[in-house]
Parts: sequence; structure tokens; C-alpha cells
Amino acid sequence: MPRGLAILTGGPLPSTPLIRPTTSTTPILLILAVGVAYDGLKDPHHDLEALEMLFNSCGSERTYFRSISGERATLETIEEAMGELYRESLRSLDSSILILLTGDGDEENRMHVMGDVFITDQDLRRWMWKFQINSHPNKRTVTIILDHCRPNKDVPFGTRPLPSLPIRTGHLPPIGVELIWSCSPGQMAAALLLPSTQDIPRSCFLLALMMASYSARIKGVLDIVPTINHELGRLLRLLQLTHKRIHETGRCDRCSGDQPCLAPVQEPYWKWAGSMESVHHLVHALSNMEVVSKVYDAFTRNAFFREAVSDSF
Repeated sequence: MPRGLAILTGGPLPSTPLIRPTTSTTPILLILAVGVAYDGLKDPHHDLEALEMLFNSCGSERTYFRSISGERATLETIEEAMGELYRESLRSLDSSILILLTGDGDEENRMHVMGDVFITDQDLRRWMWKFQINSHPNKRTVTIILDHCRPNKDVPFGTRPLPSLPIRTGHLPPIGVELIWSCSPGQMAAALLLPSTQDIPRSCFLLALMMASYSARIKGVLDIVPTINHELGRLLRLLQLTHKRIHETGRCDRCSGDQPCLAPVQEPYWKWAGSMESVHHLVHALSNMEVVSKVYDAFTRNAFFREAVSDSF
């Protein structure tokens, strides 16, 4: 499914330990990002490259970033990488894990991976349950962000309980696993780009996260969920204005091809977000990077953006 509109004019995990015990008060954040460019969709691969460049050049010694993309993005490789990251996190008492899955969603709200297969919340729950059992009594909280389209409004999270779990709890994520979707069922995960900003993510959710991190730098204390919702809403108003202008001038390729064409709507699904400790750590890390100023300035200085959100300045 298409992710959005263009705006008008790593390698494998190492075999050596990633982290070592430390007395620093700054938490250790381990990030695994998986991006699948399915059916010509270029945004996920672009976003992974942008994030990898960002964390490799600007990340602190307390933040570790690994990515999987292209032909390596199979269910087996993803499970193995998650397991390695989980085991590495147990080496430090103050570590947290953030996993980003970004790609294309199908009509059943599943994300495509390589080999004509899909990754679902059921896969993630099964893997995390296994990691927790294997590491008992030690475990870590894992936050998983799923940034892909969910066009089917009738397929919410947890419609199929895991066979290995009691029926009463099988539809829930294991304790210590937090799930965040960048959009709700029946919605698309939008993406956008400005011609002058080729080195920043295109995912509207990631852009909103970066703009929220800029606010964290300015304000110090931040209520993350309302701030991300606010910034994402402003980006969607830009897309909606663009959608309107394209149709006013008869330049919509989707309408010309008799494809569905609705004004973009995107509301993150926070029901299973939990404490979002890893997201707080990510926002803190991003707030210390110059890229968040670049993202914020790129949009707030854009004439179309200012027109779309004129009442929020």
C-alpha cells in the first residue's frame, strides 16, 4: 500500500559484546531497525540509511544502532537479530531495547518481508515470549514500533491468540513487551519528502518523533504521546493541503489510474505502548543531535507547511 505523497516543489550484529557494565547515569539504548522495500516502495530503505548515518555519525557511546534491510530481511534473520539484541541487553542493568519495523502493509495489516512472507504481531509475541523464557529470571522491556500501513479497519491487534498461551491472555503481548503502531486500523502510514531534505527520514511518524525531540530540547520536560500526536497532525495537514491542491489542478496519478485516493489520515495506536521507556531514551538521544533542528526548520520554514498549520504558530 502506498505510504504517502511527495511534497510540492548495516551490517550484521557483531559477535563481540555490544555493551559492557558501566556506572554512567545515562541509560543504554539498543536499537534494531528493519526496513523492507517491498514492491518498489523506497521509503523504508531510505529511512534506514538516514537513521544509520545519523547514529553512526552523531550517536553517543550509550546508543547502539543496527539495521536489517534488503535480501537479509527474512523472518529468520529478524528473529535472530532480535534475540541477539535481547541477550546483549542482559549484560547491563540499565539497558533498554527499541525495535523499529518499517515497510509495506497488506490488506490483512501484515508487513511484507522478503520471500513473499509477512511479519505479524503474532510472530513478535511468540519471539518475545521465547526470549523471556530462555533468559528467566532476567528480562528486559522491549518497545516495538510498527511503521506500516494498516488499511483493514476490521483487523485490529490480537485477533489470533497464540496456540501456546492460555486463551484468556493469548491475544496480549507478554509482560515487558510494548507495541506501538504508527497508524490505527483502516489507516495508512504516511510518508513525505521535501526536495531540499534528502538526508532525513520520510516516514511521517519518524519525522513527528524528531520534531517532538526538538521540543524536548527546548522545553526540557515533555509529554511524549500528545507531542508526537500534535506534530504528526501538523504534518498530516501539510499532506492534506497537498492532496487538495493536486486535485484542484487535476494532477492526481492515483485518480487517473482509477485507484483509491483519500485524504491522508493517521492516528498512532498507543493502546499497548506501556511506559515507553525506550522511546523516552530515544527522544533524549535525538534531542542532543543537530538533525532535529534541521527537521524542525525544514518544515516550519516551508511556505506550504506554514499555510497548512497557520493557526498553530
